[in-house]
Amino acid sequence: MKNLYYLLACLFFIAACSKDNGTGDIETFVPSDVYFVDTLYNELENTGKVEIGIQLATPATGDFSIEVIAALENNMTGGKDYVLDQLCPVKKGEKEAVLYLELIDNRVADPGRFLELRIMDATGGKILEPSMCRLNVIDDESQCAVIFQHKEISGYEGEDLRVPICLSGTMSGNVNFKVEQIGGTAVEGSDYVWGEIPEFTLETLTDTAYLLIHPIDDALSSPDRTLILEITEVEGADIVTSRSNCLVNIGDNDVTLGFAEEKYGVAETDKLFLLPICLSQPIQEDVEVKVAVMSATNATEGVDFTVEKNVTIPAGQDSVRLVLRPQDIDGISEDKEVVLKIEECSSPYVQVDGKECHVTIWDCDSPLSVLKAESLMTDDVLTVEVGMEQVLTHDVYFKLRGDAEGLPELSEQYLLPAGETKVQVQLPVEGVITLLENVDLYLYDVYGASQGNALPIEIIYPLDQSNWSIAKYSSEDTNNENFARDLIDGSETTYWHNQYIFPKPTLPVEIVVDLGKPCILTDMNLVRRLNNADTRKVEMYITNATVLDDAEWIFVTTLNYSDDVNDSYRKLHWDEGLTTQFVRLKVVDAESNMVSLAELILYGR
Repeated sequence: MKNLYYLLACLFFIAACSKDNGTGDIETFVPSDVYFVDTLYNELENTGKVEIGIQLATPATGDFSIEVIAALENNMTGGKDYVLDQLCPVKKGEKEAVLYLELIDNRVADPGRFLELRIMDATGGKILEPSMCRLNVIDDESQCAVIFQHKEISGYEGEDLRVPICLSGTMSGNVNFKVEQIGGTAVEGSDYVWGEIPEFTLETLTDTAYLLIHPIDDALSSPDRTLILEITEVEGADIVTSRSNCLVNIGDNDVTLGFAEEKYGVAETDKLFLLPICLSQPIQEDVEVKVAVMSATNATEGVDFTVEKNVTIPAGQDSVRLVLRPQDIDGISEDKEVVLKIEECSSPYVQVDGKECHVTIWDCDSPLSVLKAESLMTDDVLTVEVGMEQVLTHDVYFKLRGDAEGLPELSEQYLLPAGETKVQVQLPVEGVITLLENVDLYLYDVYGASQGNALPIEIIYPLDQSNWSIAKYSSEDTNNENFARDLIDGSETTYWHNQYIFPKPTLPVEIVVDLGKPCILTDMNLVRRLNNADTRKVEMYITNATVLDDAEWIFVTTLNYSDDVNDSYRKLHWDEGLTTQFVRLKVVDAESNMVSLAELILYGR
């Protein structure tokens, strides 16, 4: 039988600490350990509802109840002098619970009454010390208490604050007391001074003492300050626990109000734009703000845009967002500018900064397209050109994607800056499409313009140097092993140098590269010797012949280098392409006739 009782007790505890979570599964939790926050409360019998604090050692992992009983009644009877709800609920996640006890005014002079409350059960949690607290009831027919008339008072720096203190109950003589600051952020002497010595005497029940506080105006925008006041050293009356403290808020009167930024841009395709209006810091009251449209360039309110004119910043918050709704108007037009200004503010303690806010509504009907049908491909990067015909006053953002198999997802966002009509974009492809001849590129997520059509891109690769050879050269520096073949060895650190020891070098000096077959050239990089400025001017020639002896050379261009040793690269591009099997480079100007070229790089097909 003893074992049966033990088993039933265990089952009761498990049931108390378990509940169905709605899915049929049982959710278990561990009730927290509990104790009273304070051990002594003094309250007038006409207070009505009294709140008794219970602390949890850890946040509750589930809902449960704490049982509290009146362990001792002194001249008090439950249901007649008070009503106690013995089950105090605790919600999941909370660390504090409130036990409510209702005092009943019996309208009879009977001082000295009190209750002692005890925590009896925490639904499985431990009951820690203090597990008991005492509630002294101040009889208003025979006893007197001094109380703050208000639990909280608010004001602003530079304005005197009067904190009223009064009596409740029945007096038997004069009441003397003091008021002290026991907490808060305000510092006496720098944030406030007392209007008079905070010592008072009340002679009748209808008397009210006023504690005068002078908040100091520091003429600076600074956080609000607080004082926590307490009634102390009372003679001739009692102190009520719930009314012995008063929180005084001193608001800053140097708060400014304005737009978060002076300039914004928004696309006409956006459904709305949230424009922030900010206080330099929160204040203790709602701030009603009225906004006016000062001007609208090329725009009509109600047609091209609508804007919210009245907003409220709630007390305790430092900002609100004004709603501006641009309208998407068909057709290419100039960007529109709307100028807003804060016209009115409801709070006398807030200063409007007076600055205007310029909102540009971007026209988004100019088409953005992939411009070039030929693009360079290296092992890691595909370079394409994107642009439009119109010059816009705002930035345009976009992304690209291609339809080629094996092409990685191109998620990076690119920018066409305001005032520019084209931009070169380098797409990271890491060599995965080096066998492709073309790919369709699509624009998407275009912001600030309209989306143009897809364009087939013919990919241009660096020509394979493994098929090249040096067909002819004037001379080479064999003593230092700076050979003609170094011009096409794929390295910029090696270089071809003409002979200069014997006989004395002369100009011009030339070298001819055989590409192995006729190729269409679209781009060329010619790198002279790094960290050297001897080579100054190089002429380029091509030929239609497929046999070098039959070559009739066609002049293409002259590449000029400066005397800066860091100026080593010259890049050329031909939209139509050049068809040739042989490339002839003729150096016609060099310091002391000393010629050195590091690398020839050709792109095409």
